[in-house]
Amino acid sequence: MPIRGHAGPADYRDERRGRQGPVFPVPVPWEAVRVRVSIEHRVPDAMAHEFLALYRAAFAPLDVLAAARQSLHDDEFLRAMQEPRMLKFVGWDGDRPAGMGFLALDLHLVPWISPAFYATRFPDHHQRSAIYYIGVVLVHPDDQGGPWYQALAEAMALKAWVDQAMVVFDCCAYNVEQFPLPATLQAIGLGLFEELEMTELDYQRYYSLWARNIHVDLTEHIWLGGGRVDLARSELEESVEVALDLTEQRVPDHQLIDLTEADQPAGRDLRP
Repeated sequence: MPIRGHAGPADYRDERRGRQGPVFPVPVPWEAVRVRVSIEHRVPDAMAHEFLALYRAAFAPLDVLAAARQSLHDDEFLRAMQEPRMLKFVGWDGDRPAGMGFLALDLHLVPWISPAFYATRFPDHHQRSAIYYIGVVLVHPDDQGGPWYQALAEAMALKAWVDQAMVVFDCCAYNVEQFPLPATLQAIGLGLFEELEMTELDYQRYYSLWARNIHVDLTEHIWLGGGRVDLARSELEESVEVALDLTEQRVPDHQLIDLTEADQPAGRDLRP
């Protein structure tokens, strides 16, 4: 059983090549490999900045591929490197770090999720403070194509299993459809456990609205909750200018009122 501060080495054997499932992000080693993964509460500043550069390079493409924020800001990342509740799984090639994975033991360390959602969904695990969040698995460019991604993912899975914790993570649509991250993690887990249940908990979709060819009479004026929306026809048929003029007059929410000349406030001409 791994103890706090160190996780034992992992073995990779060629019989795993026969397992059916999605392709791993790195080739499964075809020889027995023995690697060392340690669990660190804090890492030296030099290592933190080295992996910050890798982290930023890894997530930069998602800035234009995903609508929502996908990564920690630089200051958040560096704080996480010194935060003992954010475990750092470091893969070592001799004395040199080859890869790093993050596992948050406290969901409040992840700025874009709602801890209350998970506490409600998994009350028993929440009561034991046993809901762990996978942040990322980073592999140094010089070591990609080796066992490190799988070794780090397995080390995090074993830590969660020892603690009987629920593991949660999120990813954008690109990392589901183009880079099958959930299926990859599931396949790695099935290399360790007889049963592994993965459930999609929630999703959020982003939409855009673009209006063309207005079909209402712009000479009419609409009052909304005490504010006059004054629509004035532009020179372009498919464009309007909107100005909001708040007044003291109030009407019930969501009620629309067409104003006639008799309804116009004294001294104010509502015609465009």
